[in-house]
Amino acid sequence: MAAQSGSFHYRDHRIAYDVHGEGERVLVLIHGLLMNRRMYERLAPEMASRGHRVVTVDLLGHGDSDKPDDMRIYSMNSFANQVAALVDHLGLGPPVVGGTSLGANVTLELAVHHPESATGLFIEMPVLEDASDRAAGARDRAPGGPPPSVLRRRHARRGATERPARRRELDPRMATEPKAA
Repeated sequence: MAAQSGSFHYRDHRIAYDVHGEGERVLVLIHGLLMNRRMYERLAPEMASRGHRVVTVDLLGHGDSDKPDDMRIYSMNSFANQVAALVDHLGLGPPVVGGTSLGANVTLELAVHHPESATGLFIEMPVLEDASDRAAGARDRAPGGPPPSVLRRRHARRGATERPARRRELDPRMATEPKAA
């Protein structure tokens, strides 16, 4: 069965995706840096043949999706927002979400900021300096995770005040997404 291609608009920018299969178990696959949804052109149909509905997406700046000039749209937070918008656009019950490289980091960011948008995660080769912090944040926010008082104590033990500056703290253009028009 051939994939069904589609697109939707996120903050006035077109995001392209494919849907493989029609199963009730839904997977959303997020590509790596400088890749696109074709990265999964063999895996997605195979998973669909096993009863899954598989959604592959081109994040903004990749593949058939728009490539805006505004650099703020390329932050991890913005990419996670794009995936959450895709889940909403398709009316998916929370799917299993995952990816490789950039896609792994976007998955972790999604779990931290949009936990309602994923029922499970798989990550392969996360690459950014704060990936382990994101994984811990996703775990800690999971149902049954530790209470906030435990999280504050853990954070204090790790020397939270001595953390190195992150890119978004160094480059104000990365601090926030552009406002919707």
